[in-house]
Amino acid sequence: MNDPLSAAELETNPALPMDSTHCHTKHSVLLRRVLPFSGLLLALLLTGCARNYVITLTSGARITSRGKPKLQGATYVFKDAKGQPAQVSAGRVREIAPASMAREEGSQFFQ
Repeated sequence: MNDPLSAAELETNPALPMDSTHCHTKHSVLLRRVLPFSGLLLALLLTGCARNYVITLTSGARITSRGKPKLQGATYVFKDAKGQPAQVSAGRVREIAPASMAREEGSQFFQ
């Protein structure tokens, strides 16, 4: 009563379970296409989050920080360009801007 089915019968009859090699092939194709794309997307998201900021002091000095400085009381707390914790008094800060948008001192376009 339990006659073995041929490979052709397994492929043509959707009610029958798929053989494990067919399932394995579909998953490996999916992994080869999706995995590199998802890795690239993750890398882009992580690098987009790590933004440098430029803190311009009232004296004209500029400090580059990793990430946006946070105001805690009367002090801005941040990590410097080397990743070390640092702080500066809020009264000494003239401007905080993303590095891509920070004004250059003496620039003719931002006076």
